[in-house]
Amino acid sequence: MNDRVVRNNKWWYNRTRANNWFSFRYWWFNWLVFLGGIFLFWWLCPCTEPKDDISCENSNINQHLNDISTVIDSCCNCNYEIPETFEEAVDCPDREIVIQICNSNSHIDDNFEVYLNNVRIGNLILDRNEQIGSLFIASLNSNLEVTEPDFVCPISNMEKYYFNPGLLNYGENTLELKNIQKNNNGNAGTIELRNYFVSGNSLISPCVVSNQIYSGADGQNFTLNFNYTKCCE
Repeated sequence: MNDRVVRNNKWWYNRTRANNWFSFRYWWFNWLVFLGGIFLFWWLCPCTEPKDDISCENSNINQHLNDISTVIDSCCNCNYEIPETFEEAVDCPDREIVIQICNSNSHIDDNFEVYLNNVRIGNLILDRNEQIGSLFIASLNSNLEVTEPDFVCPISNMEKYYFNPGLLNYGENTLELKNIQKNNNGNAGTIELRNYFVSGNSLISPCVVSNQIYSGADGQNFTLNFNYTKCCE
């Protein structure tokens, strides 16, 4: 009589016993897998990758700076020399330019718009048989008054205009009288430039910059040039 009892064990129990038997029978294979895993971990581990040497001693900063400097120096638009003849604008402390334009012969002339270096600075109305005209003061201070006149025509007969002194160039400047009305009596008059000392709101102690005349037929435009390289002639 067979008293052996057959037990129905759980699946996990049978699997555990089978693994134990396999591990005992093929122990060399277990060691092979273990050592192979260690080798793969060493081979693939990122901590074994070499680090870039970013120390200042081994950098190429100086070489990069030299390359940039070479490129800049090769720029044709950057390699220029300041002309030796270059001169700064006229520096006349506490002085302002004043321009008087008038029909000094007291005869009717045409009417004009007046431009300084292509910028309109006022009008010139000469439609009476008197010494009339316009006074142009190079200042943004509209309270300035000429108290020591040095012009052919009386200040009291002048129409006053003020303009930005920045319009004046060092060297050559251009005055244009652009005809806006023909008065059929020809044209003849004077253009006088003075440099005045500023005392409060008074313009005093004038010195000559330029004296010119205009003369021509009815309806004519006039262009005159003057040099401004020093405060007074």
